[in-house]
Amino acid sequence: DGAGDLYVRIKIKENKIFKRVNKHLYYEAEISVLKAISGTIIDVPTILGDMLKLTIPAGTAPGKQFVFNGYGMPVINSLSKGNLYVTIKFRMTENKLSDKSLKILEEFEKSLIK
Repeated sequence: DGAGDLYVRIKIKENKIFKRVNKHLYYEAEISVLKAISGTIIDVPTILGDMLKLTIPAGTAPGKQFVFNGYGMPVINSLSKGNLYVTIKFRMTENKLSDKSLKILEEFEKSLIK
């Protein structure tokens, strides 16, 4: 007769750009401290390979999360999609700052506290 059950096992490969949690995707965007202080616009990749523009407001703190609704994974048997969450990380220099640069940063920090 040949009738029986067929079992298929699917293993989803990890993506190097996104972390997936159910229908939602997570992306970490690295920006410089200066760009976080002054504000900037960055490109955010999508799972389809295109880019979205994200406006980072001046004064954005590390760990701040932004969301693009509907840019996550499609939901099976539905027309809806998950969200794409973008978390801001600061890119730090590995080079030692000069004494002059450190002095400028210290003065800048003092101006923020006032």
